Amino acid sequence: MVKISGEAMDYIARRINEAKSTRPPTAGDIPLLVWISKAYFVDHSGQRTERGPYFGFHWTNREEVEQYGYLTLLLTGGDILALAPGNLFRAASRSIERKGDGITLVPGE
Repeated sequence: MVKISGEAMDYIARRINEAKSTRPPTAGDIPLLVWISKAYFVDHSGQRTERGPYFGFHWTNREEVEQYGYLTLLLTGGDILALAPGNLFRAASRSIERKGDGITLVPGE
């Protein structure tokens, strides 16, 4: 089960609305939040920077949702939000909460 706090939902809704106007024509029409536990970046000088954990915001479509098993939530107003990786969100209770200038994933009770 996934719970989204009111503040986190406001943030997500704002991100979706802002991104709709700049979404590439080839992008899907379903907003996708991807939980990334750790990411690495190596710059041109070879310096490695670690980032994480964080949510990445992307777009997907119905075919990808089914192919990759994303968890989907029906939002107020009938919009769909996809969450990935789907297995992570199905395996245990989790909460998405507002933190700083973004959102974060918190283990459920």
